[in-house]
Amino acid sequence: MINAVYKISTYDVRFYSSNLNSLGGLQKIKHGQNAIAPNPEKEGYTFLGWKNLKTNEIESTDNITKDCEFVATYSRNVYTVTFMEGETELHSTEIEYGRSFSL
Repeated sequence: MINAVYKISTYDVRFYSSNLNSLGGLQKIKHGQNAIAPNPEKEGYTFLGWKNLKTNEIESTDNITKDCEFVATYSRNVYTVTFMEGETELHSTEIEYGRSFSL
């Protein structure tokens, strides 16, 4: 009689900030399980998703089936600024977060 013995594979998953600083350290994730993504908040930016460093594509951090390294991906927020004099609009423009503007 032959008995098959199976072991569930585990994978290394790492998360990085947009400037490639490690976030939360190494996670050991069992095959098919979900990684626990850290909070990706960044002032003045909108989080777009986790980009796989190998594929350069935004991918899900669920159902892990291989070693993965993810980097937080953002877009810079754009704000509409309107200059008024009383009820009269003098000028309106869109400004990206962190950029300056002068009249």
